[in-house]
Amino acid sequence: YLVPYLDGFVLAILPGLEDESSEFYERSVTLLDALADAVGNDASSFCRALWRALLLSPPMRQPAANYIRIRLVADKKLAWKKYLLEDMPLVAYAMAAALNDANSLVQRNVLDLLLRELALHQSFFQFKSENCRTAAVALVRGVFGALLRKDMSLTKRVHSWLLGGKENKKGLDYFDQFSRSLMIDAVDDE
Repeated sequence: YLVPYLDGFVLAILPGLEDESSEFYERSVTLLDALADAVGNDASSFCRALWRALLLSPPMRQPAANYIRIRLVADKKLAWKKYLLEDMPLVAYAMAAALNDANSLVQRNVLDLLLRELALHQSFFQFKSENCRTAAVALVRGVFGALLRKDMSLTKRVHSWLLGGKENKKGLDYFDQFSRSLMIDAVDDE
């Protein structure tokens, strides 16, 4: 019964996550967790609502990225990760939109998610369709947008993601194997 209203519920609760020192922060996290539990077997719908908030609502990008990060970090059984990353094109386009956000804190959070949870060698980037590859290219294009801010902390995160956190020859080998073709496609599409 809740699924048709999830986007609205999520957008209504996310403002409580804007400030981690706020009195509403913990209650908002608890409320979002309860909402996720209430949809039960349709957890993927809840996760898609989170990604749509990141994609379509710039004021809610920071709180949405915070909540996604919280769930992925706290998820020891990998149950959340399965649902959060299930819809690859939606996830990639949402992250690309957030990487082009004017708020560098949003960009940092999304790059941290990429570094921790979505390395280029993971199954998320094993494309099942041309639509998934197009979405991945859009994500890499979004990563390029973060470079344009000329913010050293963003640049370090992008560098680390493209080289798989490796340095020297191992980083270049990783780049050749996993990053190069996506980067070329991202540049060609521009």
